Amino acid sequence: MNGETVRSQACLFAREDLTISKKDGYDVITLKNCLHTYEVGKPLLPLKLLHIPLSPGESVESIKLLSCNKKYLGDKFNPFPTQPAVPIGEKKEFMSPQYTEEIYPSDIVELKNQGIKDGNRVACVAIHPVQFILAKGGSQPEADEPQVHASGGKNTGELVFYEEISFSIETKSVSPPELHRFRLSTAKMAVP
Repeated sequence: MNGETVRSQACLFAREDLTISKKDGYDVITLKNCLHTYEVGKPLLPLKLLHIPLSPGESVESIKLLSCNKKYLGDKFNPFPTQPAVPIGEKKEFMSPQYTEEIYPSDIVELKNQGIKDGNRVACVAIHPVQFILAKGGSQPEADEPQVHASGGKNTGELVFYEEISFSIETKSVSPPELHRFRLSTAKMAVP
């Protein structure tokens, strides 16, 4: 491979760090040291962002899921929907669930962006250790663990927890962008 590199990485998540609690009849799923997904109206699920260092002339071409170790947590979960940001002083209105995808998020690992952070070139990779599978009335696989905080409802479905996620990143060398030098103008400014 001319100028291309493939590297692998793994993320581990502990089941004991996963918490499922109730809020207004919905299941709130949190995972220690994780953020949450941020698509308004979609299920609020744990999200881990990784900043992977790149060489100055390196660019990510693709990310590929290599393997994962998953556990079914059960069905009939009704995840709390992500709410829109509300400016201070404005009234907060509840955004009802808008669960249209059969599986959310659809990708366990995804490249969010790449750029410069703290002066270094990095790739930002999103890891989704929990997926929600919207129920369609068919049979669900049996849970690997007892179901906790499960509730029935229109937007219920199955939760899948990934204890280990391994992925590869393919990068390639690119020519650095042309640098432009900026010069101060020699024109004099009028001073009042």
